[in-house]
Amino acid sequence: MLKRLYHRLVSSATRELREQNIELAQRLCKLESVLAELVERSVHIEDKESCLSDELSCLMSKENEISERLSCVENSGAELAVRTAHIEDREIELLERTSRIEKAEAELAVRTAHIEDREIESLERASRIEKAEAELAVRAAHIEDREIELTERCVHIEEREIGLLRDILSARENIEVAKICLSQQIESVGYVLKDSARIHFIRCIDVYNAGDINCSPLDYFSEFKKKFLCYLHTIKNINYSLIHDGDYVVIGGGGMLDCSVQYQAEINRLLSMPVKVVSWGLGHNTHTEDCIFHCDLSRKIAYEKFFILGTRDWQYSEKEMFVPCVSCMMPQLDKKSLCKRRIGVVEHHAIHIDEFDFDKISNSESVEVITDFIASSEIIITNSYHVAYWSILMERKVVVYKPFSNKFDFFKYKPVVYSGNLELDISSAQVYEGAKEEFRRLNIDFSKKVMKCITGK
Repeated sequence: MLKRLYHRLVSSATRELREQNIELAQRLCKLESVLAELVERSVHIEDKESCLSDELSCLMSKENEISERLSCVENSGAELAVRTAHIEDREIELLERTSRIEKAEAELAVRTAHIEDREIESLERASRIEKAEAELAVRAAHIEDREIELTERCVHIEEREIGLLRDILSARENIEVAKICLSQQIESVGYVLKDSARIHFIRCIDVYNAGDINCSPLDYFSEFKKKFLCYLHTIKNINYSLIHDGDYVVIGGGGMLDCSVQYQAEINRLLSMPVKVVSWGLGHNTHTEDCIFHCDLSRKIAYEKFFILGTRDWQYSEKEMFVPCVSCMMPQLDKKSLCKRRIGVVEHHAIHIDEFDFDKISNSESVEVITDFIASSEIIITNSYHVAYWSILMERKVVVYKPFSNKFDFFKYKPVVYSGNLELDISSAQVYEGAKEEFRRLNIDFSKKVMKCITGK
């Protein structure tokens, strides 16, 4: 930029000098023409000197005039010299400024080169960092792939273990559960008349939760399969294309009421259809705010639209019939075992219990493993609803550890909630004899009620 300014100044000064030189040249040209004329005249005068002496005085006067003009020209020349000197001074000043600019540019070039060197060094460092990051990313991806592979293997092993240990389900029913996961129709077992009623059993299937796996009425009351055309759906994947007007829909069991946005929406959608919806042992399940399962439920369930509303929650509402969870029908609850431990812990697979140093399993184990563990313990500490429920039915003392949902508030035969003083809690816990038989009778009676509503007999 300084170079451009310098060139502009030099160009401007040069133009001015050129213009002045042209003007002087013009004046000199005029003077030369005048001098030439004077020379001619002088020659002419000399030639005619002899005869024009009388004109000499006139010529002398003209000569004086010319001298004056020459004096003016000389003055103009002096002025031009002064201006030229001024211009030269300006040129010297511009040269000095140009020199300083060149020095500054040279210094700037050195600094720029230094900056460029540092940029190159930074780029090289960044390149090395990127290579290291890429290498770490590759290693992390490899580790993640290994973790995913191991997780998939663990899940596969757990699923196989659960499938092998569910002896209450026949091979045919296991195939049906697999079809549920693929959103396909489950065909009824046994001979079904062409005009038989159609019943859709809606359940919650969580392969990591033994309670969810074993709380469908269809697992214990096979007469529905024999008399009606039955379909089995999961609450998260209902095949609505199979549900026709006038069909019956049985939802249960599990804590699916007031539990999640998806459950609310699916239940309300079923209640809005021209079908008869039965709640069989459903439970209210609003989670506490600090629970990982907590969610805000703005839409409520239209309970008044249920054809029959039977819930597992004791005295929750006058409009609800008390129907305990149908898993009370499990034959595993009848087992007897020698006591192996005073206190056993069964934790929810997603909410761990780490406070105690006792034998511990989780509710992701098979129902056989869980009921064996309960039968061989005097006291059960748990934060699983179904483990607490089964322990009560197996006549064990139960301490519920830090309940995370209101589902623990509505047991008919209540366990003790952990207060922080375990021995005090154990001393106040009760054993409830006959609860299992009572709850089985209630489910049998409810099955007859549902059967009568369907058949009219």
